[in-house]
Amino acid sequence: MARKRSTAPTAPTAAPKPEPRTEAELLAAISVEPKTAEEFAAAYDGHTARCISTRECSCNPFAEHPRVVAVEECVPWRHWRDDLAHRRWLAA
Repeated sequence: MARKRSTAPTAPTAAPKPEPRTEAELLAAISVEPKTAEEFAAAYDGHTARCISTRECSCNPFAEHPRVVAVEECVPWRHWRDDLAHRRWLAA
């Protein structure tokens, strides 16, 4: 006796891999204010949110004491979003 073929739909195939996003799309996805650790590091030259809020940087594990963060370092770098979008685009 011959087996009857199933007419049930098959499992969907994997969706095609999307094309890499453009730098403009990546830039639009980054908020104006830094929120993640990666965004803070890009905006404040490697400093964390804790460094900026307490004005004491203890990022260097070899330093004996935390150093005072200068006022100039508490201002985000002007083009940090462009730079971060470019780095994300290169990594994609």
